[in-house]
Amino acid sequence: MILCLATELLQEIGMELSQRDQAHFRAATKYLARALNPVFFSLVTIKTGTFLHHGNKRLGSDLLTALATGDTGWNAHARELVITHGPWFAPQKRSPEEALKEEETQRLLTAALGALVHVHAVKWEMSSRMNLPYQRAVIYQFLEKSTNLEVLDVDVSEHEGFDFPQLGGLRSITLKTPGRLPSFPGHGQSAGGPPVYPQLLKLVVTQKQLSVLHLEGSKLEWSGIWGQLRQARVHLTELTTGIVTQEFMDYLSSYTGLKKLSLTFHDYMSREENNLAEAFYARAIAPHIESLVELCCPAGYESDFSFGPHNVAVVYRFTRLRHLGMSVNAPRVEFNEMASPRGIEDYSVQIEQTDIDTTVNSLLDTAATYSRLRTLSIFAAEPERNRALRHGHGFIHQRRAVEVAITRATKSYHWAGPARFAVFAGDGRNKPSRIV
Repeated sequence: MILCLATELLQEIGMELSQRDQAHFRAATKYLARALNPVFFSLVTIKTGTFLHHGNKRLGSDLLTALATGDTGWNAHARELVITHGPWFAPQKRSPEEALKEEETQRLLTAALGALVHVHAVKWEMSSRMNLPYQRAVIYQFLEKSTNLEVLDVDVSEHEGFDFPQLGGLRSITLKTPGRLPSFPGHGQSAGGPPVYPQLLKLVVTQKQLSVLHLEGSKLEWSGIWGQLRQARVHLTELTTGIVTQEFMDYLSSYTGLKKLSLTFHDYMSREENNLAEAFYARAIAPHIESLVELCCPAGYESDFSFGPHNVAVVYRFTRLRHLGMSVNAPRVEFNEMASPRGIEDYSVQIEQTDIDTTVNSLLDTAATYSRLRTLSIFAAEPERNRALRHGHGFIHQRRAVEVAITRATKSYHWAGPARFAVFAGDGRNKPSRIV
């Protein structure tokens, strides 16, 4: 029966399966194997850590050797390349024989990457400790020569210097850099090259076709990006970031057409960012009301970024949304001191359910007017008093109490008809749980 299905339909089925299940599916018949080849071989992962030498044992060269021949399924069908460090062995003192093996591996890696001519998306875990200099040089060369590259995802795991190449033609960039700066002076410097941030910043703002940007990192390092994007007239349609500044507000308000926006400050939200909430709803997001289809902006701590009477009129206008995620504050909370068996100060938390019901009902009423909405996620904002508290203090139980109150309010909400969208509830760090 399944052999009667069209190749396109079989490939659609294959994309819903794990790679292990795809392998089992392909093993059934030669017809299924040929049909699923474009799906099964669409992604190739190279682990640079396996190129290192552990004693006299050379690891990881089989895949490179196969790719270098140009005669594998990945050579024909790979569209996405993942470069990760994989297993790590502490480097030993190199002998002349080891240096020769390194030269051979460099040639093999160059040939393997050069044979992946159809790759248009690269994800790279970039680290000076895990990626040896010759490996970075080969990967840089591959990125510069790639004619089909459109999507780049780089995870810089430390504040090190890199001579990152300047590329063109990128439509989507994801950059993940360390979120907190080290305390010692001269961060971002290393003997291996200049600071990486100016190079990555230039990489972003020089992409005239850039439409998707996902940016995580230190606000101090990335604070200048919004002004430069605005000056370069780069108009993003999809944006994920935790770098929320006044310049960010100015950038959003400078153009129209943003379709997906996700703010990820969560637990790192500062009081300065909280003060920008009014500008966000009153000015920055207004030009994109007609284009937004996804909006996720849960506050890490109780703030005006959360849903409430102060922004309901603006949120009501997002009629084209398919996915919405917002946090809810808890206006009135009672803490009752209670004895702890460990002798630690502890509290029981009582949430005024009526307050939560009012806010959640208003949010559900608003969401019910969106004819295209598919999911609504309601998060519990952390109370401001908990900003400096450590685990073990009784006050930290409030978030969980608010989540329970949100769930109760949603389940008791009177739906005028069948719910057209799924409702989820949870905190800002974990995946919310489905309620309706």
